[in-house]
Amino acid sequence: MLWGGWRFPRFSNKLLTLQWGKWDREYPPMSTSRSFPAVATTADGEFLVVIGGSLGINWSLAVELFQMKSRLWFKLTDLPQSLPRPSATIYGNVVHVIGIGDKGYSCPLRLPSSDQQIVSLTPLSWKRLPPLPLTQSTAATLCGQLVIVGGVENRPLRNSIHMLVDREWLEIGHMASDRKWCLLVSTSPDKMIILGGWGALQSIEECIFV
Repeated sequence: MLWGGWRFPRFSNKLLTLQWGKWDREYPPMSTSRSFPAVATTADGEFLVVIGGSLGINWSLAVELFQMKSRLWFKLTDLPQSLPRPSATIYGNVVHVIGIGDKGYSCPLRLPSSDQQIVSLTPLSWKRLPPLPLTQSTAATLCGQLVIVGGVENRPLRNSIHMLVDREWLEIGHMASDRKWCLLVSTSPDKMIILGGWGALQSIEECIFV
């Protein structure tokens, strides 16, 4: 599935999905065109949230939710501030988003079950996360907790994995490779695959939380 993107000389607001070898264009577009947004899905895959993204010179504050069953977009409360190059994750119907700096936010999502259609949404109340220990990290979920992977500290790349526990960042492990801006894929509640990233472009690692 693809969200947004860039097409000279304009940004895109399209949502496409690959089915039977063809790109399905039946999905309605986002209300805000942007490039490089953060995207996160609920555990059941029924809802996705698109957060921020590039508008060219500036970064968007827009937050939108898409319900797969109804194929409808819903505008949510904007971010309190722009977060360049954001990444996001959802667990327990709480969405977390971080930027390339040391700032991040979280908020609860009150969503119906997957077989119900959204009627109305309570406005989101974004809460500031504790300052991130590293910058230019990537957000993910591991064992029901927010983690950030890799990043930069005083310029050198780091291989650290930090978990947020009781609003404190704890270092829980290390990757084999130092990197930032990597791609994370959860394969189970206690496992994730770490792919590429600046400093480790071809490296793929599996992280298992014990």
